[in-house]
Amino acid sequence: MMEVRDLVVRAGDFRLGEISLRVEKGRTHVLLGPTGSGKSTLLETIVGLRSPESGRILVEGKEITQLPVERRELGYLPQDLALFPHLTVEGNILYGLRMRGLSPGIFLEELVEVLGIRRLLNRRTDTLSGGERQRVALARALAPGYRYLLLDEPFSALHEGLRRELWFLLRDLQRRYGLTVLLVTHDLEEAFFLGDTVSVIMEGRIQQTGSRETVYRFPKTLRVARFFGLKNLFEGRVESVGEGALRVRVPVLGEILVVEGSEGLSEGYRITLGIRPEDVMFPRPEYLRPDQENLLLGRITALYPKKSSWWVLCRVEGSGFLLEVELPDYAREKLGLREGALVKIILPRERIFILLEEK
Repeated sequence: MMEVRDLVVRAGDFRLGEISLRVEKGRTHVLLGPTGSGKSTLLETIVGLRSPESGRILVEGKEITQLPVERRELGYLPQDLALFPHLTVEGNILYGLRMRGLSPGIFLEELVEVLGIRRLLNRRTDTLSGGERQRVALARALAPGYRYLLLDEPFSALHEGLRRELWFLLRDLQRRYGLTVLLVTHDLEEAFFLGDTVSVIMEGRIQQTGSRETVYRFPKTLRVARFFGLKNLFEGRVESVGEGALRVRVPVLGEILVVEGSEGLSEGYRITLGIRPEDVMFPRPEYLRPDQENLLLGRITALYPKKSSWWVLCRVEGSGFLLEVELPDYAREKLGLREGALVKIILPRERIFILLEEK
């Protein structure tokens, strides 16, 4: 396990801290956030390229905070890959081993085969394609046999097809060699494909940490929700608190919504509610109950294709609020949705998340 405890780092006018996180052994933890949020600064500090003001870094219970880079036993892949253009692929891979006084072994032979780069060993790195360079950089980071791998946006410059290919390769390497991975990215799809756990970092502070499912489905703060690009956000006031549920008056929808979760909330409390586009439902009439909760009426204003789904904009009748809805291809066809159609909408109580911070 890798642990960061109360880490504080300064880089010019930028302050990172106090950062605490745990990366469980054999898992991938993703640092997700916008450019300039401190992701790379944190990674560079863990690797040993920066010195912290305070805090501790531990790997398997051993403190490495003050150790030099070469003694931390961490594989590191920077964003620019840092391959030496004057060396061959083999020279690049062996460089780190030689600097540490290590000899190539059976593991390196296997790694070269798994990464599919044996045919490239005698080529210079400046003649390689983007995907080939990524594979060589991974080989160099893993060649010493380290089982902790730190990746700083390694796939950001690649086209979508190649990125996905390397995502699967990284997953295969992780399973094969029991790697523990800390990955920096600003790409949401990459984060939720590769990450077992996710930390959202903004302006030098961690805003939320949890499983990828929890962070994706239930952002905790308005800032995190907006970073995810969510627009279905509604201010409201708690009308009543029941056992495990709230009734919240939402003026922008002209409705009272029932929402799961009531801990720490009381009548009159102002909150913000949200729901992801894919969690909004267009029910068939036969499935509606007479006492159906969180039922709205809306009119479709636009439909846009999105790979295997459709992005639907729906204006709530009586309030004018524009809901964003994402539907799979088959659902749009089955429901016969079209622009201008009047539809019933359900916001499932278990899919609505609560944001407690002010704007």
